[in-house]
Amino acid sequence: MRIAFASGKGGTGKTTMATNFAALLAGRGVAVRLLDADVEEPDCHLFLHPRVERTEPVHVLIPEVDEAACTGCGVCSEVCAFKAITVIGTTVLIFPELCHSCGACALLCPEKAIREVGRETGRVEHATVALEGDAGLLTLLAELATDLGAQPVQLPPGGKAAYHAAAVLSAGGFVGLLDAIAEVSWTELVAAAGLPEDELRELVRYGALVPRDPEAPTWTFEARWLVVAKAASRIRRDFELDPYGVSVVLSYLERIERLETEIRALHARLG
Repeated sequence: MRIAFASGKGGTGKTTMATNFAALLAGRGVAVRLLDADVEEPDCHLFLHPRVERTEPVHVLIPEVDEAACTGCGVCSEVCAFKAITVIGTTVLIFPELCHSCGACALLCPEKAIREVGRETGRVEHATVALEGDAGLLTLLAELATDLGAQPVQLPPGGKAAYHAAAVLSAGGFVGLLDAIAEVSWTELVAAAGLPEDELRELVRYGALVPRDPEAPTWTFEARWLVVAKAASRIRRDFELDPYGVSVVLSYLERIERLETEIRALHARLG
């Protein structure tokens, strides 16, 4: 199956949607090939942090003049539609940046004084992104959301992910598409958050993290709490706050996020 994300306008969420769907499918065990067809500014790799396995140069052909054989007749300059080659007296000047590698100059040179040589224009990196099960997918999406300064939206069970994503993106939001994951174990939360287990327990005690069943012998969490745990880790590290201080900051951030969501929804309704 092939899925394409395309738009004639920048900033519509093509990369966000493409990388999220690729990560979601990979997290479910599907072998995925993600092709970023943006010729000028491909950026999917910035979101997925691939492991580069090999690199190979990319070349285009440009003319090279044999000055000993060249008579300065000017035919090459006349046939070049892109003004990439010009003749001044007996000197032939080549402008590689203008050359379109059509080969007309080499083909029509009466003295056969022009040959085509390779000019490196870039490099192709062959890489893979490894996701091991749901925990790997959750960690990737949580890091992506936090890096963007946003919080993924937890979709309701049975919700239409594509429609919900399009609606939120049109309102300027970000969708992590975490509905694919039913829950996160305590072990996965601790591993992803990067905080000591006792500090995370304190955050649970202060209500900054909420298990599905606080009385259960083993805690599990909705997927969205992984993002909160990652945010808590950054707040703890950047501001050197204790768990109570982190919980206070998280509560204010939640209020701000709720207000911003309401404002985006209001703007979307008003057009």
